[in-house]
Amino acid sequence: SSRDANTVTAVDTRTNAAVRTYAVSPSPQRLALAADGRTLWVASEGQGLEALDLESGTRLTADGVAPGAVGLALSPDGAQLYVTNPPAGRVQVVDVASRRVVRTLGAARSPRNVAFDATGRVALITDEAGAVVFVR
Repeated sequence: SSRDANTVTAVDTRTNAAVRTYAVSPSPQRLALAADGRTLWVASEGQGLEALDLESGTRLTADGVAPGAVGLALSPDGAQLYVTNPPAGRVQVVDVASRRVVRTLGAARSPRNVAFDATGRVALITDEAGAVVFVR
């Protein structure tokens, strides 16, 4: 993603050549690719969260995700997205099927990044102040 250009560029990993550039909402940050390889989730400071259809280039938003989104992780089962929002001090959990917020966590003062452990049962959230929060 290019935060300043408001784009996401697809790269052929065999040749390192750019093959397509997608326009997205302002200030895209972290990306998460669905297991089917067709949907790319984009955390956006300007919009919140978008689902980008990689074949058509169509963008859909996720209801209830606040602007300011930075970190993003897709749960290992592909059912939920965890979206961090440092300015708001929260993490929003989004149901992939409905594209709606199902839970909001005040997990850290300024949550920035999120990842899952190998089992997929624990989310690890890093805070801009250096803390790590574990969510089960």
